[in-house]
Amino acid sequence: MALKEKIQIRRTQKAHAHWSDTHDMSSATLQQGLAFTLVENIKQKLACTDQEMASALGISLSTYARLKRTPNSSISQISSEKIYRILSAINTAYQTFDSEEDAELWLKYPSAELAGIPAHILLHEPGTTKVIQELRKIQQGVFA
Repeated sequence: MALKEKIQIRRTQKAHAHWSDTHDMSSATLQQGLAFTLVENIKQKLACTDQEMASALGISLSTYARLKRTPNSSISQISSEKIYRILSAINTAYQTFDSEEDAELWLKYPSAELAGIPAHILLHEPGTTKVIQELRKIQQGVFA
């Protein structure tokens, strides 16, 4: 493998690892609660509103706003597990497409198969499962 290819792979790994690496999340980390900054990063990546993210976490908008204002805040174990599920779908998108940009574009573009925008659908179960299933079909070359 050429040096240029190795550098590109490393850059891609670093770009994904900064906030979306679910492999390093232990059950202890989820039990303690993930940092709220991770939620905000996901919200920006998916172009979601505060209301959509609060709903995905199963918390009120006022609780979401309080977490947003509080430095170094963390979310509950239940909310952390929901974020883990969302990150799993995002990582599957990254694995499916050639670039982070392509994956994020797919997540934000309406899908006929999913009858909606994947980024919004994956915020709740069973939508996450549907998005991952659709990405697996794309990986396998199955198109409707």
